[in-house]
Amino acid sequence: SKVLSLNGRVEEITGYSKEDFYSGKVSWKELIYPEDLSRVEEERNKIQGTPNYTARSEYRIIKRSGDISWVYDIVTTVNDRDRLILQGFIQDITDKKRIELVLKRDEEFLSSIFNAIQDGLSIVDRELNVIRVNDKMNQLYSHMVPLEGKRCYSVYHQRDTICSFCPTLSAIEKDTLNSAIVPYVGPEGNSGWLELYVYPLHDHNGSVIGAVEHVRDITERKELEERLRYLSFHDILTGLYNRTFFQEELRRLDTQRSLPLGILMGDVNGLKLVNDVFGHKEGDRLLMEAGRLLKISCRKEDIIARWGGDEFVILFPNVTEEIIKSIVERIYNNFKLSNFPLLPLSISIGYAIKDSPEKDIEDVIKEAEDNMYKRKLSESKEIKQSIVQFLIDTLKETTYESEEHIKEIQDISRKFGKALGLSGKELENLELVARLHDIGMITVPKEIFNKRNLSSEEWESIKKHPTAGYRIVQSVPELAGISEYILCHHERWDGSGYPQGLKGKDIPFLSRIISIVDAFVSMRSKRPYREAKSLEDAIEELKRYSGSQFEPRLVEIFIEKVARDG
Repeated sequence: SKVLSLNGRVEEITGYSKEDFYSGKVSWKELIYPEDLSRVEEERNKIQGTPNYTARSEYRIIKRSGDISWVYDIVTTVNDRDRLILQGFIQDITDKKRIELVLKRDEEFLSSIFNAIQDGLSIVDRELNVIRVNDKMNQLYSHMVPLEGKRCYSVYHQRDTICSFCPTLSAIEKDTLNSAIVPYVGPEGNSGWLELYVYPLHDHNGSVIGAVEHVRDITERKELEERLRYLSFHDILTGLYNRTFFQEELRRLDTQRSLPLGILMGDVNGLKLVNDVFGHKEGDRLLMEAGRLLKISCRKEDIIARWGGDEFVILFPNVTEEIIKSIVERIYNNFKLSNFPLLPLSISIGYAIKDSPEKDIEDVIKEAEDNMYKRKLSESKEIKQSIVQFLIDTLKETTYESEEHIKEIQDISRKFGKALGLSGKELENLELVARLHDIGMITVPKEIFNKRNLSSEEWESIKKHPTAGYRIVQSVPELAGISEYILCHHERWDGSGYPQGLKGKDIPFLSRIISIVDAFVSMRSKRPYREAKSLEDAIEELKRYSGSQFEPRLVEIFIEKVARDG
């Protein structure tokens, strides 16, 4: 196309004279920057043949000096007689483009920072419309994207109205920093918590035009705080309150309005036995079951805590003695009905009531504790019988010994003891030793008892049973007095026995007695690996080992007064 007319600042903008254009020395197309040419031509082609059509475009040109400038071009098609000509206006916008480039780079830089921040950022106006968010905010609320153009309370809290506690509105109205912990519902419907900081946003005159909301997901932190708070006031094993919490509550409730204030102390029986026989894991199970039983026996308002070890304490605000008695009865019944597999569960309980402000709460606790120990003492015989029967049942199950066999050892021991002139207390202890002397066998693998020939390792396992029995009986205060006799019932008169290699009269007297009875009854009993011996054979065996395994004087008395007299 031919240039017909030029005016204005074309020469200044391009560096070429009008004559250069008129003569055809240079065309406008040649000035257009190569990378922009196809776009400009595409736009020009659209207006070709269309009269009175105006097109606007921005592109670069190469000046005569070789410099590159930006121009703003407005072209209109005009009918001139029988031809269509292009009439245009051109403006140098190089400075404007440089400014735009700087602003664009600044915007990209700020945007990269905005999106690089790993906390959610949201800009809202005074009407709480979301103007802009960063990538993290889009991730947090991906189920509500796009967030821009919506009210913050709609996209962030799924509400139709402003939140009553809105920290953003407060920050805008008061022109001050604000913060809050706010609820959060994620894309999967998962709930959590966000820590929110709100910063007022000002225009160039200092007027508040909106706010920047800065949120951080603190769900894990809140859960950890709640867990730590829980652990600081709860016993980790039973889930009940711990002693620290109980003492805090005791101080809080030790007031006139909580009277009468009841305190119950409970001591679970058998924990040491279960720990020693079955291990601490089973002991933990016992305590957990005890805690559960106490919880289902009490009222919702009662405060149940583990006091320490096997002791529990319960605080009853505004209680009467009748109510405490009914709760105590429920506790005892629930313990009796428990299906704890290892032994019959039992607990000794004592309680006291503070019914006047003058009473010292520490004295009330002491009274409850004293009553508990009195109850434990009065129940000791029953507890002892229950535990002995539990041990015997466990022994029978482990060693396949019958109740008749155990009773036979007990009967012969009593007869032997009377023949030796033992006192009533000594006879009572001897009968207990007769029933429990092999209790350590419950720690020996069951399969060993059916074997005829034992390996050295299996024999060593069996030889540990006196020590195991000693430890088991020691764990039961009511039986601790016979533990030494159980420990020594496999010692030999000549010092070749186990586990300590005691000799002669260093071996406890009842242990010397029970060793003879045990050997005699065992010889007279049928075993999976041998037949029972006759009476005479058993007597001959006792004589053969008299002076080595057994005390000679006791063997003579046993044969004369017990074996042949039976």
